[in-house]
Amino acid sequence: MKKKYILFSICTVAVAAAISLLGAMLFPDRAAALILTVWVCALTCIGAVAFEVSRISVLRISLTAAMTALSVVGRVVFYAVPFFKPVSAAVILCGIWLGPVPGMVCGALSALLSGVFFGYGLWLPFQILAWGVIGLIAGLLAKTLKKSRLLLCTYGIFAAVFFSAFMDVFTVLEFGRFSAEMYVAAVIAALPVTVIYAASNLIFLLVLTPTVGRRMRRVEASFGGI
Repeated sequence: MKKKYILFSICTVAVAAAISLLGAMLFPDRAAALILTVWVCALTCIGAVAFEVSRISVLRISLTAAMTALSVVGRVVFYAVPFFKPVSAAVILCGIWLGPVPGMVCGALSALLSGVFFGYGLWLPFQILAWGVIGLIAGLLAKTLKKSRLLLCTYGIFAAVFFSAFMDVFTVLEFGRFSAEMYVAAVIAALPVTVIYAASNLIFLLVLTPTVGRRMRRVEASFGGI
């Protein structure tokens, strides 16, 4: 199974590279937009298949679904408050307690499923990848983040900055081309939004961490691990 996944990943990267090269030749004015979008989609596909081939227990899958539901419902409930959402916090906690791959899947599905309410657009692959990466990194840093509330909050701020900066790439691409000057301008213009992202991550992490932690420890005690 791992060999097939490696082969799939290699083929996906090869196809993305070929499309990028062809696009750069045929559409030089929009090459940056095309290349970035192609690679975002390619990496998203590789991440999705990683979950399919990983040996994750039914219990962990169920808990991942529960954390994803918390993320999606929370985003919908806070619809009236712009940019103030619990998605990143739920994704981070999923990664911390369930692992890198479940964290990545929680982030990707949170974007995909909440789109039913918020709508779908060309920004969706960027949201999927951004939240997926946030959950993946949280899982990789799980031991450290569990031990220190300060480091957890620091990571929450990092996640906000990363998400905002990454989505600003899409903002620039909407103009049809990408340039460093336009990107810097977009990042500066989005600073108030980034601050709100960071504040929401901090607040929701401080509120949700004790509750989620107790539930996860109870599950670990009941089933002898997750």
